[in-house]
Amino acid sequence: MSQVVIRSLPVLSDNYAHFIHNPSTGATACIDPADDPAILKALNDWHWNLTEILITHPHWDHVDGIKTLVKAFGAEVYGSRPDLGKIPSCDFGVLGGDGVKVGPLCASVIHVPGHTSHHVAYYFAEAGALFCGDSLFSLGCGRLLGGTAAEMWSSLKRLSALPEDTKIYCAHEYTQANGRFALHVDPDNADLKIRMEEVNELRAQGLPTVPSTLASELKCNPFLRCRDEQEFTELRRLKDHF
Repeated sequence: MSQVVIRSLPVLSDNYAHFIHNPSTGATACIDPADDPAILKALNDWHWNLTEILITHPHWDHVDGIKTLVKAFGAEVYGSRPDLGKIPSCDFGVLGGDGVKVGPLCASVIHVPGHTSHHVAYYFAEAGALFCGDSLFSLGCGRLLGGTAAEMWSSLKRLSALPEDTKIYCAHEYTQANGRFALHVDPDNADLKIRMEEVNELRAQGLPTVPSTLASELKCNPFLRCRDEQEFTELRRLKDHF
């Protein structure tokens, strides 16, 4: 296995910019950079040369930092092919099933519509890491802001089939709020209670709850524990009004 370093940087109010770095080649990708000077500062402090930018979907808090980083590093930008016109400086359109190289590392592109119509995730099998944007959150999932409940249900089932030791790098620090809803609808889940104790302790110390693992999400995330699409649709409706 190639050496891999993954770092997550809190940006804006509750976003994360994630980085995956190969020390042997210096190749570095940033996933979903917001317009936050902390990203450029961190890359310079770490002495990392940004070679790729991977975009999951074109919402402003995931793309507005692209132009600054491309100007600084000349990084190549990848995003969902149907969203090319919505992603600044994006010349490489990808579809589900494609691969994206970051030095010797290869990410598999997974089509995960629901939050948006053309949302994608990037799965680095060698690193056991999934960068899933706003599709899957720790203890939650994204709102339907362009996609449908049927699409999101299908997307979550697709992600649920990944190896259970996969680390889930979502794009927001929503775990504590998601957990309150999860406990509301699944109050007898012992694994969820333990997870929430961990989450509350981490947040009390100002520490991130991301990444989680797929194994934990399968036990604790109510949206992954739904039995069928109808149950998921109703749960998503309840969460929207919680």
